[in-house]
Order: sequence, then structure tokens, then C-alpha cells
Amino acid sequence: MKRTLTLCLSILVGVLICEITLREIGYRPALLLSSAFISNNNELLPYKLKPSSTSDYSGVLATIDSDGYRVVAPHVESERKVLLLGDSVVFGYGLNDDETIPSQLQRLTKDQVVNIGVPGYSSWNEYAALKDYLEIHNVSKVILLYIPNDITFDNNHGGIGNGQFNDTSNSSFHRFLRFMYAHFYISYLISDRIKAITNRDKTQKVVVDWPALDYSMQATRRIKELCQQNGIDFQVGIYRDIWYYSDKEAAEDYERRVSTALESIGVRCFVIKSHIDNLKLSEARVAWNDPHPSATAAKLIAEEINLVSMMRVSPPQVSTASK
Repeated sequence: MKRTLTLCLSILVGVLICEITLREIGYRPALLLSSAFISNNNELLPYKLKPSSTSDYSGVLATIDSDGYRVVAPHVESERKVLLLGDSVVFGYGLNDDETIPSQLQRLTKDQVVNIGVPGYSSWNEYAALKDYLEIHNVSKVILLYIPNDITFDNNHGGIGNGQFNDTSNSSFHRFLRFMYAHFYISYLISDRIKAITNRDKTQKVVVDWPALDYSMQATRRIKELCQQNGIDFQVGIYRDIWYYSDKEAAEDYERRVSTALESIGVRCFVIKSHIDNLKLSEARVAWNDPHPSATAAKLIAEEINLVSMMRVSPPQVSTASK
């Protein structure tokens, strides 16, 4: 009994020391909490980021300004504004405020860069978000990062607009796991390491719902028209997802179809691919189980966007991808 009790106490003390150490060094479980969002009474824009807040977003603390958009660091004031529009890739999922694509782009330009990317947003959400922004602010250029999951009929990702949050599963078991991960960091660390070892270097192929592509293009056309009405230069960057590593042929077919669809509605576009061309899979993604771009990848993407945004004609990447 004494030996058993001593062993149990030793394990408990060890776990407690590990938990305290993780918190002291700034480790955070890669979770996305529903408290980071607010519901919005708009069918096309059912939720927004919580204004004037600092919340957990996949292991980092993200700062949201008073308008409900993620801050760009460093902040620059300029009459010319370049607005990056999109979902969690633009938002900078898993990245610190100064590591996101908009923040790294800000270091390359004298124009003020604005980040209105929101996790989970698809094409119609992005249209509504831009419409709201332009009612208050002036913009010189809008660059939309088009992501594979923009092709969807779902305008309310995870039911967030209904006050729900369904990242993977809403079962009692998964709710219990999320509670454990959020309150006992050591449990997430152990689970994450086990999964990382058993799933190393695996990528998930995106299954594209092609009928939904037309629905997405309707929203993109509305974004284009909105920009034309306000005298705003508009371009679309087709983001090359990491599933390119596992299925190059399917990824290039996706890029060709999207390029063709965008060109058919008169939208200038280019393929954002420097992060895939120059980095290994482990370097390109922010974590082993998170396909979003790493800080290094975001830097390459920002440099590519900066180069293309200075062009007044469609860059050569589009014609290459369309062959």
C-alpha cells in the first residue's frame, strides 16, 4: 500500500509539475473556442469575431480590434488601404499577430494592410463582410485568397451563427475531450504527441463539390461588382493547399477549374504557390495536424502577393495553371 501510494503521489506531482511548466513557457492547446465569436443577424454573415478581444485561436492568442477584425502588426496609417479578404488562412490560424500573411505583407508595403479574414468564412460570407467594411471605410485594393473550402453551400460554418460550435463532433465524448484539453494542457500534449507519431506526414485530400463552385462564383462576381462600384482594384489569389503534396494532379485540376471559372466572370487571378514550391510539408504547415500555412509559409505568400499586387495585368501563373 505504501509503495502504491508513493507511486501515485509521484505521478501526481510529476503531472502537476509538467502542467505548471507548460503554462509558464506559454504552451497552449490548439483549440478554437466558441467564445471567440459572436452571432450576427445576417443570413450571409451569421457570425463575426468578437470585437476588442484577445482569444485562443489554435494555440495562439489573437488580438481583435474594435471593428471585429484581426490586428495587423505593425500598424501603419495610410490613405491607401490594401484589404486581404478570406477565411482562416488570411486570418492566420495558429499564427501570432505579427506572423500572419497580412502582417508580413505590411512590412513590404507603405500602404495600410487590413485583415478581414475570419475562420470558417466561405465566399458569400466574404462578400457580406466586405460589404459591411466598405460602408464605413475606403479601400484602394482588395485581394481575395480563394481556398478550396470556399466551394460550399454552407454559409454558417459549424453552426456558429446559431450559438453552436461543432468543430469536429458535438458528442458528449468530444465535449469532454475539449474540456480536458482546455483545462489540463498536459492531456492535450500527450494526445497530440501520440497522434503526431501515428499520423506523421499524412495530408487530407480535399473533395471538391463542383456544383457548389457556381454558387461560390456568384458571390465572387458580387465582390467584383462591389469593388467596381467603389473604384477598387480587385484580384483573386488561388491558394495552393497542402494536399498538393499528396495529389499533385488533382490539385492542379482544381486550380485550372477555379482559374477558368474566375476568368469567365472577368476576375484577374493568380495561383499562390511559393510556399509549396519552396518548403517541405513539415515546413509549410503550422502544425503536424493543421494544414494552415506556417509563419515561414506566410512570409513567402506575403512576398508573392506583394509582387503580384504591383502588376496591372494578370500574372503569368494563371495561364500556366490553365494549360
